[in-house]
Amino acid sequence: MARSSTVPRPENRYARVKAILAAAAGDNTTDYGGLGRFWELPLDDLIEARLFGIRLIAPVIHACCSDGMSRSASSGLIQALRGVVPFDGSRFPPFMWGGSRVADADIDFIADWIDDGCLPDARVTSLPLPPEGEPGIVERRLIREVAEFQIMTGPSTRRGYRQGELRQRPNLDCMCDEDVDQLRAAFRRIYALDDYPEDRRSYNNQALIHQNHCQHGWERFLPWHRAYLYEFEQNLQDFFPDLALPYWDWNMPQYWHRGVPKKGWVLPKAFKAFLIPAAAEQLVASLNPAPSAKQKAAFLKLAEERKLFTTQHAFFCYVISCIGYTDVTPRPDDQNRRAMIRALVDSNALWYPLRYSAEYHDAQGQSGTINEIIHYHFPSPDDMAQILSLNTFRDFGGGNASHGKLPLVGNGAPFGSPELLKTIGPELLEGLLFSVANWPIKGQEEFIERFKKKTGEPFLTQDALCGYGHPSILAEALEACGAADKIKVAEAIRAMNLTTGPAAQCFPGPIKFDEKGRRVDVPMIFAQWQKGVPITVFPTNLALATAVWPSV
Repeated sequence: MARSSTVPRPENRYARVKAILAAAAGDNTTDYGGLGRFWELPLDDLIEARLFGIRLIAPVIHACCSDGMSRSASSGLIQALRGVVPFDGSRFPPFMWGGSRVADADIDFIADWIDDGCLPDARVTSLPLPPEGEPGIVERRLIREVAEFQIMTGPSTRRGYRQGELRQRPNLDCMCDEDVDQLRAAFRRIYALDDYPEDRRSYNNQALIHQNHCQHGWERFLPWHRAYLYEFEQNLQDFFPDLALPYWDWNMPQYWHRGVPKKGWVLPKAFKAFLIPAAAEQLVASLNPAPSAKQKAAFLKLAEERKLFTTQHAFFCYVISCIGYTDVTPRPDDQNRRAMIRALVDSNALWYPLRYSAEYHDAQGQSGTINEIIHYHFPSPDDMAQILSLNTFRDFGGGNASHGKLPLVGNGAPFGSPELLKTIGPELLEGLLFSVANWPIKGQEEFIERFKKKTGEPFLTQDALCGYGHPSILAEALEACGAADKIKVAEAIRAMNLTTGPAAQCFPGPIKFDEKGRRVDVPMIFAQWQKGVPITVFPTNLALATAVWPSV
């Protein structure tokens, strides 16, 4: 970063502030969280502007409330220009995004302008020195300009940690190349452990823990995954002790692209697919038929330029359309396809063939981003700003039906368990909605009462319904095929279409399966806690009660 200013000095201080920022930004069109070229905002708007919840210019500090920091030091703009927390790369990169750093002298000038009240028309003046001197501009010096030791930057600035101590997570997009390469190397080490199934640190073992035991749909989601990531990080630290798992801040402007995420990065560059020269050399040697000399050169150039691909589909389209190598198909057993995927993984251990936020497929095979296919999206910058502004969930309007402004909604049968009622109590559960595959519905009233009388349970749940229903499906299949043969029983289940009888009575919709073994024409059930009982409220034609909504 330059120490002295190279920006011409207009007489108006505010005009010079804008000139400094504009010169550093250049022609870049960075969105700055929807603010755009914020220095061009009307001054009153600039003073109130927030970047991801951070005030660019701090409010006026009154002496009685001061913590010793000046107004400028408390301003996000100065923090971002100096590259200090949270703009030190741990959460956001320093300013100017997509442009150049601002000279220290210019940062001091902007800081003085803020401390002097952000006046719109204050003139730039020179102050007289003592009589024996010449008039000049007062210049502040930073300690690092006169220190007798070098201030280190880059990866060497990471603090040392004790073994097992929690690390400060870096922002993935703010990490230097050396740190990202170290993370890739760590992943390669635990990939290599897949050859040793007994080693708990292997990637496969860690993935199976998440696949088989992860907690979703209730309050254990966050603490379970925090503990899981902590253990995963410790496994990586067996090979690189100073490594810290980064986080992906999808609220950064490069992902939202002026409110159109699919036109932004979609994924961090560190997660995208690319080829390195060694992997490209091995790839072209393994392809069958062998690529032509021109195609081989194109593969090697692709690696030399390290062209990034957000999806494997984009990579294969480039190979076919741009390189001209057409001997590859989408079939999983296609050897050329497998060789290309292997080369991409060897090049970037952080890449995964199906990174769902970028490449998602529905049941009909349609491909797109997860936003496009199932309308699932990460919280927007505005969403996050609102969430971070809350002190309690009640501020968000959360709470039960009698106190909150928004309904509480969960997913899964555990939200309707009798154990939850015993633990939390009916008052706090009142109004809670949850989605579930199967729950007592209209037409089962007599069955519900018999179950409660016989078992002593307070209400019927999915567990009991399926406990009766699944054996009834097998019984129907056995009677239909007339033999205790698993192949014939399976065929009978595939051909099944039950709308009456014990099995059909235990489930919403007909007992009918598609060619992939999934039930068809099945509605989603929503139940709601009402007076200590979770009762079906949707679909309305199957509901046993009417949904209760919080009053506004």
